[in-house]
Amino acid sequence: MISISMNMRCDRRGFTLVEVLVALAIMVLVLVVLVRATGTATNTEQAAEAYNVAILLARNKLAAVELDGPSSFFEDEGQFDEPYEAFGWYISTSEFVDYPGLYSVAVEISMPGRRTFTTTRFIYEGGASVLRETEVFHAD
Repeated sequence: MISISMNMRCDRRGFTLVEVLVALAIMVLVLVVLVRATGTATNTEQAAEAYNVAILLARNKLAAVELDGPSSFFEDEGQFDEPYEAFGWYISTSEFVDYPGLYSVAVEISMPGRRTFTTTRFIYEGGASVLRETEVFHAD
């Protein structure tokens, strides 16, 4: 008769290959998610910074129109100087027929990445009074 001992013990020391591969796969997945999240956050931060710069540049151009008078700018465009040479601008001014001296002044700022920021003000020729201002962001 053959006797089989029921006290066979498996002294396991360490992990099996399958356990190591599963742990490694989980770590790789977590690492990929973290890298993508970091890249997205960086892109979002750069876009927000470009929008903030565009707002300041547009308000600077509007201030120039207010100082020189809206009738001196009917249509004009150009690029900004350093360090904002990546940004372009376009100004369009039109006088209301029914209200002499009242102008609609639109400033469009083109940003890197085919995005634009447009702001429009209604300004009186004599007093630079802002009646209403609208701002719109566009991304292609």
